[in-house]
Amino acid sequence: MFSNNIRPIMKSIHGFKRHYVLCILLAITAHSFLMNGFYHVHRYNTVGTYYESVMAAVDPTLFKNSIFVQAVERTNLRMSPLFKVIPYVLHYVDFEIFALIQGFLSLFFTIAGIYALGYCFFNCSFTGLLAALLYTVQLNNWTLGSPAPYLNFFHHSLPYSYPLMIWSLFFFFRKKYGLSVFLAGISWNFHSMCTFFFLCAYTVYFLLSLKEFKVTTIVSCLLLFALPASPSIVQILEHMGSSQQVSLLWLRGVNWTAWYTCFPFTWPVSWFVRAGFFFLLFIMCFLRMEEREVKRRIAILVFAVALLCLAGTVFSQMYPIPIIIKISLWRSTFIYLVIALPCIAHVLKLFLAKNGITRAIALIFFVFLSGYLEDFEVYYFPFLLTAFALLLYERRPAGTGDISKGKKGFLVFLLLLPPFLYQLFLQTGAYVVAVFFAYVACFVLLYLKTGSVGKGLISPVFLGVVFIALFDIGVFVGNNGSHIYYKGIYRGEKDPWADVQMYAKSVSQKDDLFIIPPYLNDFSNYSDRAVLGDWSQGANIIYLDNVFTEQWFARMNDLGWTSRNNAVEGFAQLTTEQIIRVAEKYDAQFVVVEKTKTFDLHKVYENKDYILYGFFSGE
Repeated sequence: MFSNNIRPIMKSIHGFKRHYVLCILLAITAHSFLMNGFYHVHRYNTVGTYYESVMAAVDPTLFKNSIFVQAVERTNLRMSPLFKVIPYVLHYVDFEIFALIQGFLSLFFTIAGIYALGYCFFNCSFTGLLAALLYTVQLNNWTLGSPAPYLNFFHHSLPYSYPLMIWSLFFFFRKKYGLSVFLAGISWNFHSMCTFFFLCAYTVYFLLSLKEFKVTTIVSCLLLFALPASPSIVQILEHMGSSQQVSLLWLRGVNWTAWYTCFPFTWPVSWFVRAGFFFLLFIMCFLRMEEREVKRRIAILVFAVALLCLAGTVFSQMYPIPIIIKISLWRSTFIYLVIALPCIAHVLKLFLAKNGITRAIALIFFVFLSGYLEDFEVYYFPFLLTAFALLLYERRPAGTGDISKGKKGFLVFLLLLPPFLYQLFLQTGAYVVAVFFAYVACFVLLYLKTGSVGKGLISPVFLGVVFIALFDIGVFVGNNGSHIYYKGIYRGEKDPWADVQMYAKSVSQKDDLFIIPPYLNDFSNYSDRAVLGDWSQGANIIYLDNVFTEQWFARMNDLGWTSRNNAVEGFAQLTTEQIIRVAEKYDAQFVVVEKTKTFDLHKVYENKDYILYGFFSGE
């Protein structure tokens, strides 16, 4: 049965020779890994939050004073089988090496899945490759709900769940429903919430397409899902049931720390604007699709995501229901993003097959969407989208052909001029953008007479390799290296935050407690020491209990964080006497601050950004 279901994968790559596709996908993975970067810690994300609980399982003498680790153990939050295996793995493999290998392999299977979807939608390998190239960190800025594509290489087992769900989606579109839900069942064990979103989307499709399904198909799908998912279903239900009783303080904590994924009324207008532009781009590309059956399936799945987001809004902002808030329904936008990429890639492929100015817009838009050029600011989006629409929907008057190349070039120039002038005189980075525009122009002119994309293997692939390779080199040189974060080294330099952690570890005991500014995070990753608390630990209030909520709020208030947005200001106003009282109250031995804030305490260590103080007798 399963051998027959694997055949669509092999058939899906017949556009190019199979070994070519494999090599190209590996090259794209390497390109994406280097260009997007990798980090198991991040100042503005919670990707490193659970390091403490994992390392506590490896060495039970660590983090005895961490209320977060205690809460994770008390509520059995970590249900993934991965977190039962990792402590054994880390006895033999360095954590960061393990994270790097895991991240690269996850990225490869994710990119391969997106490629397969692109081919499935449009029967074109080149479209699939373009879609795979569009899978970048920047996607998190093109939608709402913080679905965190690409960012979470350690958090919530997403490195395993995302590839499984993308391949599940591929088999769903191939009408191999048994294999689709079987993969969803495996994914359920790693990240039930992410899998739940896909199951909801599949259910909406099922309800709107009842005639397509036989009773035997439905029963077999239920069994094929339940079989691999059974190890964690009961445990998940037990966890959800044990944490249902929440307080108003819990709701307040979620609003403080997890607002970006649960409470859309708190999101900045700019988020809606940029997500709206991307959605409009998707709609324009979607309407150009010709295969009706694929269009119908895409429309239903996007509609399902919209229903989930609507429910996530109503039952968090208007009629708060804890279980709905916990599920974070807005994060289901990941499904929409995965579907949108092949649709956008298809139109970009069509543009690349046309004349010079249209090819140039395709290349410019491609780089803009990828986010690799940091100086290519978001305010270019409406102007690029307008140029995109003009070229996509240009009319052909009878007997005259399409709009002349000169007119199209002039229109594009007029559209890109306002944002460029704004950046030139009022912002920064215009020089970098100008160099990029010149690079695209030279590249298009140099290969203007190259054959149309899609008519052969060597021409489009060769052109793509040359363009991407030269662009990557330019970005690496401009950024002083890759974004890969390893052993505290970033872009060739020691990260001051990692540096102070490493020194703190060398001068402290395992059970020492550290105070850090509540707006910072991930101090434990290199120090192996417990902290009084921080915002990223607080972000997990959404999944933890009232005991942790009360403890966390008490500590944050003692550190000056007394209202939703005053964490930085509140901590900055603490006096030396106040921080000493906090240290005495919680038996803390050290405090770390940014150099913009100082205390009259014994200075143990400092670097260019941070100071480590020690609380000793007589201070």
